[in-house]
Formats: sequence, structure tokens, C-alpha cells
Amino acid sequence: MGNLLPTWLAKTTTTANEGKQALKEVKEGIDFQKEIIEKFFSKNISDSLREKLNTAYQKAQAAEKIIPELEKLAQEY
Repeated sequence: MGNLLPTWLAKTTTTANEGKQALKEVKEGIDFQKEIIEKFFSKNISDSLREKLNTAYQKAQAAEKIIPELEKLAQEY
């Protein structure tokens, strides 16, 4: 039974590291999406496309706002 704790702890650490890596990838993805949208905004685009991009940008910002909470949860586990 003494061997179970290190195995469990190693799995927990691995899971936490995987969670942190996944959050990092999510943040990078959001940053990339925002960068692409910002580049399109600087172009001469239709109002319809501008509206869709604005909506997508707002969703990216909303997702970005919850990352600190997700990081906190990942650290707790």
C-alpha cells in the first residue's frame, strides 16, 4: 500500500502538468485568433464580415477572461 501514494502523486502531477499545458495551448489559440481577427479589421472588408469578426473577437475575449480561473483550478488539482 505504501507504493500507491507515489504512483497516485505522480499521476496527479502529470495530470496537473497536462492541464497547465492544455491551458497554455488554449491561451495561445485565443491569442492567435485575436491576432488574425485584428489583421482582418485593418483591411477593407464588408460590414457583414466585420460584424461576424467582431462577434468572434468578443467570444475570444470572453474565453480569455476565464483562463485565470481555469489556471487556479488546475493548480488546486
